[in-house]
Amino acid sequence: MLNRSILKELVWVIVKLHEKYAGRGLGRTKLMKLLFLIDLEAKRRLSRTVTGLEWFRWFYGPFTTEIYPVLEELLDAGFIDLDVYVHDDLRTEYTYKVAKDMKTNIPKEVMKIVKDVVKKYAKKPLYKVLQDVYKEIGDKDLGEAIL
Repeated sequence: MLNRSILKELVWVIVKLHEKYAGRGLGRTKLMKLLFLIDLEAKRRLSRTVTGLEWFRWFYGPFTTEIYPVLEELLDAGFIDLDVYVHDDLRTEYTYKVAKDMKTNIPKEVMKIVKDVVKKYAKKPLYKVLQDVYKEIGDKDLGEAIL
């Protein structure tokens, strides 16, 4: 896995860019898909992933549990805020927003990929992002490694 502090920086930058391009916070499911799409694009452009995360096919596309501790560390350090909304049907929505600035050391070639992917998907609703993700992962079974 990539250095945890770099992964925290990546997540923070994704949340910040999403706010910039979409004008709103970033949901946890969409964050997960953006991280996957960034890794996929990095694999194409750089012949490697940038997160170092292991991605699995799960409900609603690519998934990794490794992101949860990173989000907790960013919350605990006050770099991001979390809004939790429980819908009438008891679905819970988690939305992240930037709370304070963070110094980042993300390489330029990686930052270009991050900006390109976030800008492309920021204004798209989750179901549209998922359509593109499903095209990329094909017919993998639940729990199967995909990247």
